[in-house]
Amino acid sequence: MTMQSAGAAARGSRRERKTERARAALLDAALRVMSTRGVYLTRIEDITEAADVAKGSFYAHFKDKDDILAAIVDLIQAGFREGLRMEELLTLARPERVRRLVLAHLEFYRELPGRFVIMHQARGICMQDASSFPSVRVALGEYLELLARVLAGRGGRAGRDTRDAALMVAGLIAGYASFRFTVGPRPAEIPSGTSLVEACVAAVEAVLERRE
Repeated sequence: MTMQSAGAAARGSRRERKTERARAALLDAALRVMSTRGVYLTRIEDITEAADVAKGSFYAHFKDKDDILAAIVDLIQAGFREGLRMEELLTLARPERVRRLVLAHLEFYRELPGRFVIMHQARGICMQDASSFPSVRVALGEYLELLARVLAGRGGRAGRDTRDAALMVAGLIAGYASFRFTVGPRPAEIPSGTSLVEACVAAVEAVLERRE
């Protein structure tokens, strides 16, 4: 490599790092603003102001609000997956997988309630118009696929019944959490035998037993 080509590579690498830092700053700002203001009320101007960048900079990294909200949903899901310990989880019997899955949701949202606000409102904003927020719909679909994989277990196939069970688990958790975190009381600790956990176990078994 010549000195000239090495210099060009270094400049390119610096530009890439700068671009990555700017995108990360916008994502961090969006996460903070949406966690406090909510998805509905957050404007692109709010995000760029919180990130301390010009509004035009936003469009160098994201197409629109749909694009950055989908990226935020992906970030939240990545944090949730990290806490699941999938390798261990998939080896457990199905009822225990369901219990761990429900409790992991509740623990994650209790520690980071702003994440629940975003996930809850991301679903709501997609319901306003059947053609709106396509990227967010894809990101939420990937979340449901994650739940379906857990319910299918190691070596299992996530078919229609498994996806139906995943929808039921997601709905039960979202409904419970939305009221629990809104009107309270917020529990200091949610035991494994809580009625929500056992309701999810029963719902999954009712759906998947008919397949078996």
